[in-house]
Amino acid sequence: MRFLSFLRPLIAIVAFVAVAAGAHAAAQVANQYKLDSAPTLVIDGHYTTSPAQAGHDLASTQAAHAALFAVMDSLVAKSAQERATKK
Repeated sequence: MRFLSFLRPLIAIVAFVAVAAGAHAAAQVANQYKLDSAPTLVIDGHYTTSPAQAGHDLASTQAAHAALFAVMDSLVAKSAQERATKK
């Protein structure tokens, strides 16, 4: 059991490095897509939207989320149409 207690600090260090690497990768993606709020959804690597953008003039969070899904559906359809015309 002493051997396992010796490994605990090493496991903690490895876990810390993994979390730090994940945070760094997330920051790079946020910079790449110029994200400034969370949650933000990226559609097909080209379009971004969020509840705040989709429902900016709506009073309730529920209405903003409903608007988000409508905007997402529209952007997915637009992206699919663009891909179809490229073929």
